[in-house]
Amino acid sequence: MSLHLQFIGAGGAHSAYVRSEPTVIGANPLPIGGDVATEAVPDGYTGACAVVPASDSDNVIAVLPSLNEARRVARYAKTPDGGYGSVVIEATRQPVTHETLEDWLLAPFRRHPK
Repeated sequence: MSLHLQFIGAGGAHSAYVRSEPTVIGANPLPIGGDVATEAVPDGYTGACAVVPASDSDNVIAVLPSLNEARRVARYAKTPDGGYGSVVIEATRQPVTHETLEDWLLAPFRRHPK
């Protein structure tokens, strides 16, 4: 469920969609921590999405070009192998850091130019 807000100010009319509650998209079983991946993205949103730790939304794990790719990263990041614990997907205007889950997973192994 989402709420549509419209603001009228000196710069003209602005609108935004606000999701009322985060949606759980994946959960680990309790014996391995019970961490969850949630999305707090407005319905109908099609832009870049940030995956952030649930405990520290200022620390960005990755910014993906689409909600579907962000879901893939979030579902892995919350696992013991991913190592981030519970995570949240948020709409963002930050630049994309990774195009796909595979890009994110392989990034530490890529050579950087000197």
